[in-house]
Amino acid sequence: MQNYNTYSHTQIQFPVKTLSQFIEYYPKLFSQKNFTAWRTLFDDHATMTKVQASKLSSTTYIDEAMPEQIEYGNENDTFIEEWNHVESHEYGNIAIVKANYTLTVDAEIREGVDIVTLLKNKDGWKIINLVYEETKLIKRI
Repeated sequence: MQNYNTYSHTQIQFPVKTLSQFIEYYPKLFSQKNFTAWRTLFDDHATMTKVQASKLSSTTYIDEAMPEQIEYGNENDTFIEEWNHVESHEYGNIAIVKANYTLTVDAEIREGVDIVTLLKNKDGWKIINLVYEETKLIKRI
C-alpha cells in the first residue's frame, strides 16, 4: 500500500502522460497549495461533485469550484492531503482512479473517498469529473 504523501521532491512534468504521474501529482499539488498547477490536471470543462452526509450533493464546473478550494487552502497553515488504498483502471483513453483521502488542516482532519474520471488526449491525462465524499470529520482543536 503506497501513501501518496506531499513531501517527496519529484520534479513535476506536464502534460501528465501516465496514471502513476497523475496519482502522484494530484495530492502533492493540492497539499502544496499550488492551485494553478493543480487546476491544469483538469479539462477545461471538468466538473466537481461534493457529497456530504445529510446534505444535498453539489456539482459545479471546475472554474466555479476553484475559489472555494483556494480559500480553504489559504485559511489553513497546515494543509496536507494524502491518498491511500489507490485503485486505477485504464480503458484505452478513459481511466478511473479511486482513492481514500485524508486532508489534515489546522483545526480538523477530513477523511473520505475521491473518484476521478480521466480522459487521455493530446494534452495527456485530464480530469473530466471529480466526485468526493467526506465520510469522517475529526476536530483537532
